[in-house]
Amino acid sequence: MNNTNPNVFILKRYLTKDAEDHYNREIRGFNTIKHPKSMIGFYGSYIHGGSYNILLEFADKGSLEEYFQHETPPSHGEDIIKFWAHLFELTKALNAIHTDLGFVETS
Repeated sequence: MNNTNPNVFILKRYLTKDAEDHYNREIRGFNTIKHPKSMIGFYGSYIHGGSYNILLEFADKGSLEEYFQHETPPSHGEDIIKFWAHLFELTKALNAIHTDLGFVETS
């Protein structure tokens, strides 16, 4: 996890009638990822009363779209290769989560 302040995190709460199902699917998705360096950090989860809670790394760069709007693209060969390697790792992690969550059909 790349968070410069490990005391800053996001608490994601599920409170709806489908809370338990969404919570369990997301937990399974995060547990499916083998190399989480390319994704938001997953610190843990807990259930308290009727709320289902997930602790995640705080993403201080905004959305992925905002990140690409403000960051200078790589311009040297090695940096370009590292950029694409990391982006492919991100897509693998997203695929793992969405496949486990039932959003992507597998054959």
